[in-house]
Amino acid sequence: MVPRKSKKKLAPPCSTMLENLANLPFPLPELSSEIRVLIFSYVVIVERPFMIGRVQEDRGHTNGSPRDIFTIHKNTPHKVRRDDSRNRPEQPPISRVCRAFRKESLPLWYARNQIWLIHNEFERLDDNTYRRFRPWISQTPREMFDRIESVSLCGYTDWPNRVIITLDLKNRRFVKGHCYSTYGQENPWSDRWDDETSFLDTVKKTLAENRDVDGLAALEAILALCDCIYQIPGEYFNGPPGMQRLKPAAGWEYDF
Repeated sequence: MVPRKSKKKLAPPCSTMLENLANLPFPLPELSSEIRVLIFSYVVIVERPFMIGRVQEDRGHTNGSPRDIFTIHKNTPHKVRRDDSRNRPEQPPISRVCRAFRKESLPLWYARNQIWLIHNEFERLDDNTYRRFRPWISQTPREMFDRIESVSLCGYTDWPNRVIITLDLKNRRFVKGHCYSTYGQENPWSDRWDDETSFLDTVKKTLAENRDVDGLAALEAILALCDCIYQIPGEYFNGPPGMQRLKPAAGWEYDF
């Protein structure tokens, strides 16, 4: 009878061995470009939209915003949580490591994130053409506008009605339009555009007419068409009678 061999128990790895494994450099530059882009997608794509131009993020003097009208009145019974933390679109650190990483990560960052262009400040007496998102547009590399798949124009039709118009600049495509109340109701489109169908058709037509120009020129054409959503006269300050007794809705689409 052959004696059974006893199984030797493997000694647990010593702490020094584990430390050595942990300190081994990850061979990211040696991976294929396709694998790196997949890895970068977990680093540069975020869930929250980039809210560019919100007056609530400005630490200097402003003319105020219709979003915050209800907070001015001391007798309002409602307190709504707002996320006013800065969420400005700064190019990801991985894009500043080397030229190869920048070439692979930066187009992904512009393409896959949600960019909201916001101007929610009451009109200035000295300059009604100023738009708070303009610095971001001027600082963005022109070629990147052709990469953007989700850019939204966020403003007001008339108080308390808001509007978000979302475009896919890469494919020159109108994605959706959303007209809704500060208090959560879905609303029809303002009379300034006649009706929803005719207005959306005009947006689509404008995008089609700008198919042969670059993404920035196409965006500028839509911004010119829809600039009225950024015109917020000071009479909004008072708001409709009884407005302060209504509870404003909460969420990203109400944070501007």
